[in-house]
Amino acid sequence: MVSQVNHADAVEKDGTSGDDAPATTPWREVALSDPEYQLILDQLGRVPTAVELGMFGAMW
Repeated sequence: MVSQVNHADAVEKDGTSGDDAPATTPWREVALSDPEYQLILDQLGRVPTAVELGMFGAMW
């Protein structure tokens, strides 16, 4: 069973959290919405790599 990951956890794993969070998030840079990114996190069970995120953005 894969545990659910949310995008807030993903930001923290990238080294930023709270007020330190960047204005633009990596998933928005590849034209993914927050719900789409959450679905990716749920399916993978982890934070996607930059290459994976780019592929999801291109194919979604």
